[in-house]
This record gives sequence, structure tokens and C-alpha cells, in this order.
Amino acid sequence: MIEVTKPDASIRVGANRKLAFVHIPKTAGTSFTIALKEFWSNSRVIGAAAEIDHLAPSEVHDLDLIAGHFFPYQLDAEIFAPFTRATLLRDPFERFFSSYRFARTWSEQGVDTHDWSPAMQYIAKVSFGEYAFSRLGWSDRHAQIYILGRDHTDAAERMPLRELFDRAKRCLENMLVGTVDHIQDYLWHVLRRHGIEAMPQIGRHMVSKAYSLEEVGLTRAQEAALREVLQPDFALYSYARDLMLRRIEADARSAA
Repeated sequence: MIEVTKPDASIRVGANRKLAFVHIPKTAGTSFTIALKEFWSNSRVIGAAAEIDHLAPSEVHDLDLIAGHFFPYQLDAEIFAPFTRATLLRDPFERFFSSYRFARTWSEQGVDTHDWSPAMQYIAKVSFGEYAFSRLGWSDRHAQIYILGRDHTDAAERMPLRELFDRAKRCLENMLVGTVDHIQDYLWHVLRRHGIEAMPQIGRHMVSKAYSLEEVGLTRAQEAALREVLQPDFALYSYARDLMLRRIEADARSAA
């Protein structure tokens, strides 16, 4: 039984509400999206943030699920008002390492990196230790705070991390939020909030090759330093996890 330490205001959604899932990279979002599409049949997967800004009102009207790589602030447009927002977070260290592993795996398999982002091209050439503390690694290192805390100004990299963190917390309070370590419970939680009683088992997709930290060139001292740098990210992750567990428990009590 999950212990509840304080009451929490839950986001209530109706059975016919639309859903917008913000997929933060390397948080099992592909697996989660595939599971959602079983129940939200009229869906659209967004590959890049700019794409969502160019959806016509008629297109959005016909959708019941939007999922993919975009920012929560983009959902502030009036056409997205009917959509309940949801996202999924992962242990910050594991997420960051998985991001590096993903690029390195594809590079080792001989995939052409010409069209990759500068960060992805850089990963293909350097150790994890070097990438972890590089300028190119900044937004990836703090990706969960960056994506949730960013606004329309497009200047997140120049904003104090504290301000981004506070924005990200406020953002989560208005979303259905889950964490990867409880991804199955979170999926059921989202389905029940929309009046869906099914309890499907989530699969695993887009899993990259496993590497040890030693293999990718991260020393113990660097690991300790990186975990220290990621303290704000761990704080946001802990906040999200607590929020999710309180809501799941509240739903269980209301159903009893």
C-alpha cells in the first residue's frame, strides 16, 4: 500500500477527453505512446516541436491523441484546450546515460550521422565523461527541467536553472505525470482517468545496446560529480514521482 502523507488536488478528466502526451526523449515514451494508441485510435505522433505549431484547427479537432516531441507551453494555444496533458519522467542519470548510449549504438552500427544534431554528432566521437560536462550536453543533461520549464522565449539555455526548475514543477502540477519505475501503474492510472478499465501490459521498444560506465569512459569521480550536477533534476524527478503516487492512491481510495 502506498502511504499518503498529505492530500493532493487531482486532475479530473472525463471519459471522452482528449490526451496530449509530451514525450521527453529516452523516458520510454515510445513504448508508452504505442500503448496509448490502442485506446486513442485517432492519433498523431509529433516528430519535432515545430510540427505541432503548424497543425490546423480542423486537424486538431479530429484528433483524440497527440503524442511526441514538443513542449508543454505549446499546448497553451486555444485549439489544444480540450486536451488533458500527460508526461513521463525517468531517473535523470539513467535518462542521460541512455541518451548517450542511443547515439553511440547507432554510430557503431554505421548509421550515417550527417543529418544528426550537433550534440548527436559529438556523442559519436567522444566518451560519456567528455559529453556529460560539455556545452553541447547541457540541454540533454537537464532535459526534463528544460522541456517542462521552457516557454515561448526560446532562451532556456540562458535562464537560471532555478527558474526553469520552478516552472517545471508548476507545469507538472497541471499534468498527469508518471515515472518510468512505475510505468505500468501509470499507464493504468491514465486509462482509468479516462474511463478505460482495461489493464494492458506495456511493451519495450527502442531499447539501445547496454554499456557499462567504464566502457564509455566515465570515471568514478566524474560519476559523482555528474550526480551532484544533476541534483535539481533528481529533485524534480522525486517531486513527479511523489505526485504520481499520491494521485494513484487517491484514485484507489475513491474507487473503494
